[in-house]
Amino acid sequence: MKKISPLFIRLFIYAALMWIISAIIASDFTEGDFTEASLTEKTQELFLGVIILSLGFLAWSEKNFRIIASLMALFFLTHLFRENDDVFDARVFDGFWQLIVWTTVAICAIITIKNFKTFIQQLAEIHNRFSFAIVLTGLVILHVFSRLYGRTTNWANLMQDEYLRTVKDASEESIELLGYSIILIGVLEMVYYVKKNRPLSDSSDGS
Repeated sequence: MKKISPLFIRLFIYAALMWIISAIIASDFTEGDFTEASLTEKTQELFLGVIILSLGFLAWSEKNFRIIASLMALFFLTHLFRENDDVFDARVFDGFWQLIVWTTVAICAIITIKNFKTFIQQLAEIHNRFSFAIVLTGLVILHVFSRLYGRTTNWANLMQDEYLRTVKDASEESIELLGYSIILIGVLEMVYYVKKNRPLSDSSDGS
């Protein structure tokens, strides 16, 4: 029983996280509008911050995982910049967020090129762990499903003459928050696994 107790702990934590994000979404529903300042949007940014810091910590503390963790942290940093595009546009200049995103992408490209062999080795070691699969699942929900699900034509067909952009936005942002929460779970599982099973190359069982 002791060996499987972490399973029930995970189940409780993940269920609690789902309850929290559903409560946040419900709170925004009562406001009747999903703006950039909504709790759902702010929670997305909070989750991104935790994801980036977790990967940064992993890159700093684990040499055998440094390159891929750094690249993943930078990748999610571009998401944080994108989520704050309105702030950058208002306080700096219109399109500034695109400049810093492409600068970050260029940094990622330089790191990858300079450390390509190490990057491939670290990716090969982690890609079949279940924690990495969770991250990929979250990314697919965030970048593929939420976009297809949130297409205007879908909602226009459903509501026809009673089409409301607010309903579409609320639904799409809710799905995005779900995607970010799944990515957060995957990243935390990845950090936990690597710290528990260092060095990564010595472990033969997946996580």
